[in-house]
Amino acid sequence: MNGFIFDGFPRTLNQAIEYDKKHGNDSFKIDKVIYLEVDELKLLDRIVNRRVCPKCGASYHLITSPSEVEGICDKCSSELVARSDDNAASLKARLNDFNELTFPLIKYYSDSSRLVKINAMNDIDKVFKDIIEAVK
Repeated sequence: MNGFIFDGFPRTLNQAIEYDKKHGNDSFKIDKVIYLEVDELKLLDRIVNRRVCPKCGASYHLITSPSEVEGICDKCSSELVARSDDNAASLKARLNDFNELTFPLIKYYSDSSRLVKINAMNDIDKVFKDIIEAVK
């Protein structure tokens, strides 16, 4: 087996501890944990200015990568929409959950030298390259 990736698991310290108890010494053990670091204000900007095409799935940002014609998808000419959870209130709730439930995992995995921090404020190609390098 070459490995696998969990996305969003474990989400709590208890889940991580129990998973390690069960798989800490087998081929399913967690070797690396990627932590994508972001600035919360910039994250808010990314989210509230994101627009997506409901037809083809293309993604845009009103400031940094707008469509050629405002509000219209460049690929299929459909009207762009904001996702229902792309707002400040939803982000605040998600960040509260993260800080309460998930943030303790950072220390847990850091203490076991499995945590790799990635600056997710870089452009997408750099973030991708850094993730690939971290999991080699």
